[in-house]
Amino acid sequence: MKPNKIVAVFLCAVLLVCCAQYTRSADDNIKVRLNGEPVTLSSAPHWYGSGLKDGLYVPLLSFCDHLGASVSEWDGDTGTALAGFSGFSLTATADDIYLTANDRCLYVPYGCLKSHNDLLVPIGALSAALGATYRFDSERLTLYVTAGPERPQTGPDYYDGTDLYWLAHIINAEACSESFLGKVAVGNVVMNRVKTSGFPNTVYDVIFDRSGGVQFEPTLNGTVYNDPSEDCYTAAKLALEGAAPVNDCLFFASILDCWAAENRPYYTTIGGHHFFQ
Repeated sequence: MKPNKIVAVFLCAVLLVCCAQYTRSADDNIKVRLNGEPVTLSSAPHWYGSGLKDGLYVPLLSFCDHLGASVSEWDGDTGTALAGFSGFSLTATADDIYLTANDRCLYVPYGCLKSHNDLLVPIGALSAALGATYRFDSERLTLYVTAGPERPQTGPDYYDGTDLYWLAHIINAEACSESFLGKVAVGNVVMNRVKTSGFPNTVYDVIFDRSGGVQFEPTLNGTVYNDPSEDCYTAAKLALEGAAPVNDCLFFASILDCWAAENRPYYTTIGGHHFFQ
């Protein structure tokens, strides 16, 4: 076989594997048990992606109704679903990469998916939002969900105020013109540094680190003090929740002629930023 044909066959094989990994399909055979009791949802669970935490989607409003939601609203024009409980609310919008629960933002890597008069969201994010636990029995094709005795903490109680403040500010200064995913990615890098030896262990100290020279230019030109947009605060919350669109990257740059490009493995590019591990 000629070299160009070999390459073509290889690329087609890779494409087929990638498409298979990220297809969405309903499985009418999956049963759902909530607190030990069988429940019937408005639509069958859907598989999307390759991992259970991100990939098994269930209808948000139908699921919350079984948990005793006092309000369930659907806006077909915006693709927004709202489920309300006593002193607690949960909202999500089609194509967004997060859902909001009492001012906390939980990451949905493949996005919230519109389905008729409901919204499909991953059981991992929904369980975290509701303070529930879950497990999937692949032999019995059954999803077991157990509701927690208490709702999760609200945003102001869950997030450290100083961390949220400075993370939103550096995201705004570095990525105000980037896509929402690009904003989350910048926050991802900062949080990776906080967790990595050799860097300071707080958000503030990482941002203002001078041990190897200025790490973030906005701390030098003063733009880090500009007021962040609401999107930047949301992106900061997601980064604090562990959202990792750039995995374990520790560096990013707007140019490829830089120290990171020459010394660190390239990972990906999002908008105007190149990310390095």
